[in-house]
Amino acid sequence: MLHKFTTSVQNGPASSGQVRACVCIAFVVLASMLEQGASNLLIGNPQLSGTGASLQRSASELDDDHGDAAATVSATSAPHSRTDSTATIGLMRLLQAAKQYRARSGGQQMLRHRDINRALYMGDPERLRSFVRRMAEGQKLTIALLGGSVSKGMGAVSAEPSFEGWLNAWLAAVSPADADSHSSASNGTSAMDPAAAATATATSRGLQSELANIAGAGIGVSGGKPNEIAGAGGGAPISTVQVVNAACPATSSAYMNLCLREYLRDPDVDLVLLEYAINDPPFLVPQMINEPRKSFEQLIRKLLRLPRRPAVVLLNLFRWFSESSVGADQRPSDTYYFTNAEAQFFEFATYYGLPLVSLKAAVYHHMVAGTRGFQVDTLRYLTRRNDSADKEALFYEDPMHPSGLTGHRVISELIAGLLLSVARGLVTRPWRPSEEEQIAAALPAHMIPDNYDTDLDICLMGENFRASAVDVQGFEWLNEGRSPLAPKWGYTATVPNASIAFTISHSATTNETARHVQASVLVILAYLRSYENMGVAAVSCSGGCVCGEAASRVPADGGGVDFGNADKVIARLDGLSHEHNSQLQLGCFPAMMLASECRVRVWVEDVHRAGINKVKLGGLIVSHTAPDVAQGMCRENLEAAERAAGFLE
Repeated sequence: MLHKFTTSVQNGPASSGQVRACVCIAFVVLASMLEQGASNLLIGNPQLSGTGASLQRSASELDDDHGDAAATVSATSAPHSRTDSTATIGLMRLLQAAKQYRARSGGQQMLRHRDINRALYMGDPERLRSFVRRMAEGQKLTIALLGGSVSKGMGAVSAEPSFEGWLNAWLAAVSPADADSHSSASNGTSAMDPAAAATATATSRGLQSELANIAGAGIGVSGGKPNEIAGAGGGAPISTVQVVNAACPATSSAYMNLCLREYLRDPDVDLVLLEYAINDPPFLVPQMINEPRKSFEQLIRKLLRLPRRPAVVLLNLFRWFSESSVGADQRPSDTYYFTNAEAQFFEFATYYGLPLVSLKAAVYHHMVAGTRGFQVDTLRYLTRRNDSADKEALFYEDPMHPSGLTGHRVISELIAGLLLSVARGLVTRPWRPSEEEQIAAALPAHMIPDNYDTDLDICLMGENFRASAVDVQGFEWLNEGRSPLAPKWGYTATVPNASIAFTISHSATTNETARHVQASVLVILAYLRSYENMGVAAVSCSGGCVCGEAASRVPADGGGVDFGNADKVIARLDGLSHEHNSQLQLGCFPAMMLASECRVRVWVEDVHRAGINKVKLGGLIVSHTAPDVAQGMCRENLEAAERAAGFLE
């Protein structure tokens, strides 16, 4: 019957009414074939997979609302090579597995097809199409999460999955690590559903260290290492697609632009989900031409230039609540639709052709309507002691973070929806080698005027901080942490006049003029403050720079400058705290770079205090792109600043 329908359409003209009727009949026939198991025949046979019918079937199969049947069935172009045929088979398997995963998890997802459609901007599709094509072929790929506390999993508590956990469960279903499990996935027996994945999370070896820092962070580990789920494989990855969590809570994109290499330790990633719409300031004057947006653009460009030329997706989240504290007996105050940075982020999406996912586009109207799962009349943490409370009614756990069973789940559905949309497109319009040329093409010039890529932004933590030290006399690299899950590495000295130096250098920038002129930077040294046995560190600068207050007096041409003296103190860092605690502090001072290299020297002053005169250094940051943002970090000295310096004391 299918053959007769195809032949009749190809061999003779038909009226518009006949075409519509044929399309409807074909859709019903194809759906019936799937229900009767004919999909296995089509998937397993390359000859049949190459026909227009198989392409039609796979595309319509995944459209949850069945969309426009005529548009779906009209895609009759067959693959042009055996490679195309193989790729199509993989795509069909992926799409079928996604549908069956949804059926196993209750048959319903929180978002409708139209919710997902209105939340997606596809941008230039080549990089994302390449990722999905390779994913369907079973290649080993890596997704990196970069962002703030939501990406890190906050809001998902009590062993509930974060969106990373939901995403891992979905990836295990549609792209299982065992190639043979494609067929078993078709029978609905291979991959975990979200509840099973959440249970497995509790025994994940990788998650144990994560839980020490963030309760319920989801499946995965921090520090840019692959996720694992403990199951039959004893902790082996259960998908060919690994997720690394390189997010840092309570930080902006300006900080990640500085410290990208410290969080994304392995640059070989294939897809980056960039989440900063609720962490970056929304309304800035002047618009776009400011430090936060310049930093964001530089971060985007760094990611697009990573070795594997990854797809970079702007994952724009949304915060309903405008108040950070809500009483148990009052309704949280809601916010406006336009109160995050998404509008300006869209400028970057269109300029660089970046795919974009908008959470607020998908959920806002559901929130206003009070739809179950999207309710915002109170917060989940206020109802957790009530055993009769609906666990899947409220969207947010607290004013800042979505809840694991609802908000985090929705975020994962949007990510999966984006990938499935691309997969359907690859079925109807197969991959072409010419698309590789688009991926390899050079980036356009910077969108923001007077913005340029620079190597003067420096972030040194851990081993990189250790390796950057020169002329070390009396300082030792020590781990003073009491738990292997929370190491506290740093350079430590207890002897007066012990000294250490760090070199700040730059040799290249994309701005030829800036390469030869002075550059104003902010230097941040992280040091320990504690309540006993602490001393004072003195800081000086030498080489091609001027530091401290003198930096502001350097003339525009840099002439007549008395370069730094290695023995002249420009800052003192007192490690003694008057409160009974130990924490990392930030010592900040301006510097003017007048040559390619500047040396920052630190030594232990000989002060007369009881006990030893301990000085401990934990990290070094130099901010050129956003010195005002960095200065704000120094003023507030929040947990985010401590994380920025490399570790928490």
